[in-house]
Amino acid sequence: MRTPVRPVLAVALTLVLGLAVTAGPAGATDEPAAAAATTAVPTQPEDPAPTTAAPTTPAPTTPAPTTPEPTTPEPSEPEPTAPTPTTPAPEGGTGPQQVSDAQLRWGLHPQLHRKPYYGKNFLTAGALPDTKGADMPSSRWKQSEGPVSIVRAKDSSYVPATWAGFGTGADHQVVVTGGTGTVDAEAGTATIRWTGRFGVARYSGQTGFTVSDPRIVVTDGRGRLEATLDGYGVSRDGNGSGGASGPLRSTTVVLGQLGAVRLTGKGFTSSPTFYGVDVQHPEQKPDSQGRTGSFPSSFIDFVDQVGQAPFWMTSGSSDDHLKAPSPVTVSFSARDAVQVEAPAPVDGTSDPIDNRTRTAPTPPVQRQAALPPPATRSAPVPQPAPVAAPVAQAAFTQPVSASLTGLPGVLVGPDGRSTLGWWLAVTFLLMAAVALALPALVARSRSL
Repeated sequence: MRTPVRPVLAVALTLVLGLAVTAGPAGATDEPAAAAATTAVPTQPEDPAPTTAAPTTPAPTTPAPTTPEPTTPEPSEPEPTAPTPTTPAPEGGTGPQQVSDAQLRWGLHPQLHRKPYYGKNFLTAGALPDTKGADMPSSRWKQSEGPVSIVRAKDSSYVPATWAGFGTGADHQVVVTGGTGTVDAEAGTATIRWTGRFGVARYSGQTGFTVSDPRIVVTDGRGRLEATLDGYGVSRDGNGSGGASGPLRSTTVVLGQLGAVRLTGKGFTSSPTFYGVDVQHPEQKPDSQGRTGSFPSSFIDFVDQVGQAPFWMTSGSSDDHLKAPSPVTVSFSARDAVQVEAPAPVDGTSDPIDNRTRTAPTPPVQRQAALPPPATRSAPVPQPAPVAAPVAQAAFTQPVSASLTGLPGVLVGPDGRSTLGWWLAVTFLLMAAVALALPALVARSRSL
């Protein structure tokens, strides 16, 4: 009877030890899991923190809608502020009269409002900045500055201009108020001066000049429009005045010879002379009808330094018919201004609405391009097999503890720690129990 007792006890002892060993790692894995839960707690207070800050972010968004609202009424402000006259309009036969709020309106010429081959041509209130041959950003454009404002033709009237309206073919005009001077309708003389500046730019501001302090001078019933010009030397071949971009000397020029002017009523409208004016410039050529024309020579001499001379004279181009000056309108009182009818848009222009519709489809294309990432996320899922190869390679460069974490989940506890040691111990005990019990079992089988 002694012989069978020993192996039974050995097997029982082995089973007890095995259960104790296997229970040990299970309990050990529970403790790290609890510890992991405690370590995750600090991350939760961080999440509520952004949520408390979130209510503060919507607060700034409420004033945001209020900012666009003032921007829309802004263009309408220049028109109400313009009429501030204090003297009535002069009448004929009453001798010299003072004017204190005369108004000047001029669109220069239709070719300026046509969409160019590059960028856009535009008028801006205030001085034109030096772009050094680069595009002027729309943020530097001004619809109004002081007594100067830019208006755009809409239907049969004019509205405050916008940056998007340039290049659409719609007529744009400079409106300058606050002119002071003397008008003698009986003698046919007048001198009216305005204070203010506006810029004339082509190709998105790569070339342009500034017109300052325009004035009307009428002598013996014939008038002229003068102003002071400033600018920066830039030629069309990329070489500026003197070989580089730089400021030009302020020059007083004649913008237009008005010809015969009648100084009765509340003002006058006159078209400057163009055809028949010859200037000493190699690029002046007859148009398709054999006519030559130009703005005054003093004006051409200045704009030639900024590379714009051919735009203000006939040069044999297809748009020569758009280069003649637009009518100049002078009102002796802005309160009772001369009515101006808006001309039809010039030909050969594009509609900015089409530009908006062409740019609108781009956002959906970008969203569709962002859809493929889900496929890349699902692709790594069926790739557990290649993990064994990196683990084998990492075993040569990483510590053993780090490489064990890459083994299958049966050798890793819930806390990420390796259980390989426990499995080796259990295997060793089982093998020892078998070694102790095997001789007794063999002897018993022989005795039987």
